[in-house]
Amino acid sequence: MVNEPTADGRDFYIRVAGTMCLRRYGREVTGLLFSDLFDQPTFEHHCASAYESLRANRPMLLDVKVKRSGIEQAHYEIVRLPVWAPDKAARWSLVGVFFFD
Repeated sequence: MVNEPTADGRDFYIRVAGTMCLRRYGREVTGLLFSDLFDQPTFEHHCASAYESLRANRPMLLDVKVKRSGIEQAHYEIVRLPVWAPDKAARWSLVGVFFFD
């Protein structure tokens, strides 16, 4: 997924979304804003994480295991990388989600 900060710095446009997003959200999300996709607490978390990665100019890695009654229901890793926009002036966020199926 490639995410572009909005001009006011309060949201992100989803510029490119891959098959992970189809799997996760059940629909195409390219062109949506984070605020269109997430509830308020999730939106705030994703924006804060993305902006922190851009401000610090460093990658962020997350290993996620979802368990119910002690049984693993899902396991995936998230990688967030700051990247240059095509104009080489702005920074965007490149996100990969890798599922362990």
